[in-house]
Amino acid sequence: MVMKFLCDQMLGSLARWLRFLGFDTFYATQDMTDEEILAIAKKEDRILITRDKELVFRSCKHLIQVIHIKTDGVEDQILQTVKESNAKIETNLMLSRCAECNSLLQKSEKSSVKDKVPRKVFERHDAFLCCPVCKRVYWMGTHTDSIMKKLIHIQEMVAD
Repeated sequence: MVMKFLCDQMLGSLARWLRFLGFDTFYATQDMTDEEILAIAKKEDRILITRDKELVFRSCKHLIQVIHIKTDGVEDQILQTVKESNAKIETNLMLSRCAECNSLLQKSEKSSVKDKVPRKVFERHDAFLCCPVCKRVYWMGTHTDSIMKKLIHIQEMVAD
């Protein structure tokens, strides 16, 4: 079963890191009402993640699974989310989703990204992933190494 989450407007960093981990994570925009958030969570069978006590209460009334985040640190929020949802972190799914729009990334031919990445990046790298929706281009740079180290650290903490 694919684990699906919905982070409310207060949890943008958490949504991004859940996407890095490979989880299907909808991030509510600032203009969405609580009713719209609840409707999406219910319709798409998503676990709602929020800091809003009133939204937690309303979720329970609508029989929507909810995780009430009470900490500020994103690592603690990830650990709470993974543990409370019984989500399984799978290494092969890490960095498989667009951090911006949540779409699954697709391998791209190097030639197709030539005009979409800085020249030095194009020269140094051969493997690229593209988002089919927002067209963002990803590559395994030094930033990716630090993200992967953090993701593996989180995976190890969850396993303990």
